[in-house]
Amino acid sequence: MKPLTQHIDSIAFVTLQSKNLARSRTFYIDRLGLPVCDERPGEFFQFEIGRLRVCVDYHEGIGDYEANQIAARVDDLEATIALLEESGFEVRRGKLEASWQWASIKDPDGHELIFLA
Repeated sequence: MKPLTQHIDSIAFVTLQSKNLARSRTFYIDRLGLPVCDERPGEFFQFEIGRLRVCVDYHEGIGDYEANQIAARVDDLEATIALLEESGFEVRRGKLEASWQWASIKDPDGHELIFLA
């Protein structure tokens, strides 16, 4: 039998859970300007970041859960940081290794978007 990875072409989407779908939609679509790919109001919406489709699902009953991270490579980290700060986002910064720098913001549910350069 072939390893599973030989059968997988690409990732169709990843899912983030949200306690407040309208607030999450405002964050990702209105504030970050990410394009809506699919949507069922009150249930979920999907957007693309890079070539990855992200689905934000509404889950009324979720309690405490681990927040997720999405990391994206960017060509110009300083320009990305400037754009985020001009849009009113609180940006954290750091270094992974000597050659990797990052900046991150959090969505209203605590999920973190990390920008790497």
